[in-house]
Amino acid sequence: MAHDTGHAKGYRMGLEEKYAGQPDVRDPWCEEFAGACLDGALEFVPGTVRDGCVGEVLAERERQDERWGVQNHGPEWFLAILMEEVGEFSREVLESRFRGEDRVERVREELVQVAAVALQMVECAARNGWGRKGASDVVA
Repeated sequence: MAHDTGHAKGYRMGLEEKYAGQPDVRDPWCEEFAGACLDGALEFVPGTVRDGCVGEVLAERERQDERWGVQNHGPEWFLAILMEEVGEFSREVLESRFRGEDRVERVREELVQVAAVALQMVECAARNGWGRKGASDVVA
């Protein structure tokens, strides 16, 4: 049985507030999947590694939205953003390995940013119907 630490519930409530008054363009399949994840299909046990990691990614998502606002790019633009983050993660890993520097915190920060951008892409795809016949992948 999953334990709700508040991360998922708080994140869901934050999204509801953020999109209040906007047209409902949610994808039913994504809603069902996200609901299952947030309601316990993924096990959020307080104090576990998963709990801490999910919390870090969700906190980074909030920072991204605070800084840039809700992003509705097409997949090719988001792919460029994701690859930029992967490149920063790669740089930190290689600097650590080949310069012998202790960069554990920077490596982790960059990896959390990669996960947060990937999550942001999933959110945008759900909002905008990427790949669905007749749906526009690029949103103004």
